[in-house]
Formats: sequence, C-alpha cells, structure tokens
Amino acid sequence: MTIDAEGIAEDLAATLDMVLVYEPSTEKDLCNVVYACLSLLPSTAGYKISTEPDPVVYMGKSHKPDMSIHDQIAIELKVAKTRRAAVSAIKQAEIYRDGGYPAAFAIIYISTPYELDIEEEAKLRRKRVYPIIVGQPIF
Repeated sequence: MTIDAEGIAEDLAATLDMVLVYEPSTEKDLCNVVYACLSLLPSTAGYKISTEPDPVVYMGKSHKPDMSIHDQIAIELKVAKTRRAAVSAIKQAEIYRDGGYPAAFAIIYISTPYELDIEEEAKLRRKRVYPIIVGQPIF
C-alpha cells in the first residue's frame, strides 16, 4: 500500500496551524493534538495511527519514533525552544527514514522565528522527510 506522505504532510500542517493556538508544554501534549488531527483528517482515513511505533536500528543504535502512520510514516515531535532543537528533530526524522521507514515527519512547535532554506527543504522532501513547523509568530 502506497501512502501519500506529501499530501498528508500538507493537510496536517494546515490543520495544525489552525488548531494550535497555545504552546504545548510537553511533547505529550503535542502528541495528543497531532493524534486527534490525524484521526480526523480525510487523507489518513483507514490508516492506523500509533503512539507506540516500531523502533528502527540505525548505525547500531535503536531509535523509536514518537508516532507512526500505518507503520509507513515515522513521526518525530518536538516542542522546541531553540533553533538547535528544531534542527535536532529534523535530523531524528532523517534517521527514521534512513533506518527503514518509507517516509518521516518532523513536527516542530517553535515559538521563535525559524525557517528552512528552500534548497534544504527540497532536499529533505526528495528524501521523503517532511518538516512541519508550526507556532511561529506572525509579523
């Protein structure tokens, strides 16, 4: 079964932008919001959403995603206070992708301005790693 990871990422990003009106205090709070959104999205209808996904082994170490969609998309969640934490979440999503998941999302809530450059985002998308950055202030 082929899952449209890019379509789900776009739907989820738009939904999270509307739903997240406060800063989640923990990744667990963010997980609850993301789980609810994924459960209601038409693009994920019929897919199993798991908060206990299978870990991957990458470079001899086990890495467990925070969530998964139908055991096909690994999800890393991060409530980031700094740009460094946001970058770390994206790197972790890349590890899930390299470790065997067909696609990975890095869902990052960050309250400070942070933007990926266009070339870096395109490179990640070619690798089927989709950063979803929400919570940034609007100027």
